[in-house]
Amino acid sequence: GVRVYEFRITALKTARNTYRYDLVLIQPVRSEKRVGGQAQVVIEGLRNRQKQRLKLSEVALNGDGNLVFSFKYFEEFSGELRLPADFRPLRILVSLQPGGDGRPGLEDEYEWAKILQETDEP
Repeated sequence: GVRVYEFRITALKTARNTYRYDLVLIQPVRSEKRVGGQAQVVIEGLRNRQKQRLKLSEVALNGDGNLVFSFKYFEEFSGELRLPADFRPLRILVSLQPGGDGRPGLEDEYEWAKILQETDEP
């Protein structure tokens, strides 16, 4: 099927609580067939001491939150997101749902502190 090869969050200096995300999906077994489906990214965290989940589509800038994939070998998604000022991110959940072939979905979990990169801007 399909799996997450890499997921990275980079803090941007241009604005507070603004980040760049990079997601790379691959087919772990080399195949000439295309795989398609949808990826959903959810950011779990705390807001006013309450657990909250934010979908990428809710916080993505420029409407970059719709992650529909169709590829043979790999596909990359990237964009920017802005979190609410009073939201403290804890982890990210990435769900992959291949489309139309009956294969089960896959869910990966990433701790925010472990995938957060320092800014790559000057």
